[in-house]
Amino acid sequence: MKKGITGMLFVSAFFLTAVVFSLTALAHKPGAFFFGESDGDGIISGNDYATLVSVIQNPQQSDTTLYSTVPQSRLVQDLDGSGGADCFDLAIWTYWFIGDWITALGIPTALGADPLDPEIVDGGSIWLPSVMVFSSGQKRVGWGVVYKITQNGTCTDADLYGRLASDGDSISWGNTVFAYTMTDGEADVKLRVNDGCDVDDTVDIQVYIPGDSEFLVPGHRFPNALDMGDHFVVTVVAQ
Repeated sequence: MKKGITGMLFVSAFFLTAVVFSLTALAHKPGAFFFGESDGDGIISGNDYATLVSVIQNPQQSDTTLYSTVPQSRLVQDLDGSGGADCFDLAIWTYWFIGDWITALGIPTALGADPLDPEIVDGGSIWLPSVMVFSSGQKRVGWGVVYKITQNGTCTDADLYGRLASDGDSISWGNTVFAYTMTDGEADVKLRVNDGCDVDDTVDIQVYIPGDSEFLVPGHRFPNALDMGDHFVVTVVAQ
């Protein structure tokens, strides 16, 4: 009897703590910030549990009404990678809620984009080819993908447009930005080259999903970073 009461008190205390934390929304972060989430604060809490149960019990409900994530989609709670929100996702989520961060089968395993060698007009801007995030052959939704201009290129005066890695609530130009994969499983950012670049210069851009610790994403939903491997290498061409 005492053991049962102790367990109930532990779960109740954890639930209360999670709710208290969820009252203060965090700035948007790349990586697994929205994985398993629903209320948009980046923290696994009782609000997210209620949403997932509601979706399972009444799948006809509108995602735009239930979700405050980016994007507003139940697929951010597809933890097992099955392509929908169901009881198997709830089972994984319940382990997470009590602090047992078991590995979810729906975590990304690959990033891809094509082409990796686009061109940009001198002094102009382009949308980079969409980056796709995959797990078990399916595109994944709501993952924050980081784009970082490296020193491997010869163009030293270029910027990316997206959510700033240093402040995810700000969408602006910067050296390191991120974008969430939308309902099509694709992330998009913009590149511009400025006066300091010349024709035939290149801009080298690394693309990856960070592990939780790099940007202090709460919990241990995605402990290890996933790199796309090949970089974007964008060549500056004449107008």
